[in-house]
Amino acid sequence: MSDSLIIETISSISGGHPLQSLDVLRPASSDTSTFSRWVIFIHGGAWRDPNNTSKDGHPLLTSILSTTTTTTTISPPFGCASLNYRLSPDVTHPAHLDDCISALRLLHEQYGMQEYILVGHSAGATLAFQIAHALSPSQKGPSGTLKAIVCTEGLYDLGDLCTEYPDYTSFVESAFSSIRAASIASPVNLLEGVEKEGVEVVLVQSMDDELLSPWQTGLMEERLERRGWRVEVRGAAGKHDDVFIGPEVVEVTREMIEKVWS
Repeated sequence: MSDSLIIETISSISGGHPLQSLDVLRPASSDTSTFSRWVIFIHGGAWRDPNNTSKDGHPLLTSILSTTTTTTTISPPFGCASLNYRLSPDVTHPAHLDDCISALRLLHEQYGMQEYILVGHSAGATLAFQIAHALSPSQKGPSGTLKAIVCTEGLYDLGDLCTEYPDYTSFVESAFSSIRAASIASPVNLLEGVEKEGVEVVLVQSMDDELLSPWQTGLMEERLERRGWRVEVRGAAGKHDDVFIGPEVVEVTREMIEKVWS
């Protein structure tokens, strides 16, 4: 399928840092890169690993485009994008979030995005919920309507994460300046006031994850349910950085596309 895809890397901010960018993927057979619906991937890497980039999302998005273009009843079709963002320690929160929001606004203003699904892995899952909070109608304004969040091996309560894994304190402090700031910006503390009607959430967790226990997913599931969100937890196989390219996440994302857009 990759041979029949067009992948275009574009800057989200004119004259900005190279990581203020995103990859737009579409079938070569499509005569347009403008779509009203988008699936958007946000990579992980503890906000700091240069080996994690927008390319992390290519296998998933390629599979999604392949499986849905032949079986879906969705009309009109959708676009796919995978985001980059600047990394710590060069920047701290909210710079990572701001870069993602800039990418979403570009998709809205220049690529016709009206609705979107976020797929976030690890720190990208943190960013997905931070985006939901930041772009809620009561917050920073329009960039389209969020329809679903799919998260894999997510970091949802950063204070609790550092309690469970003290060695992780260094990268959390590097990204957020302090554990207190990280706790305030944690997804478990950002659900109040966020528009949740019509938003589906799936949390994917592997029991084989060597870097993260299921505790974070359990915390987020409980908090979402308490706040009245629709949430489902799904299992997957594989190590931490294998899950987001695995078949379970492809299937979950495909199901979500069919659910919210059919």
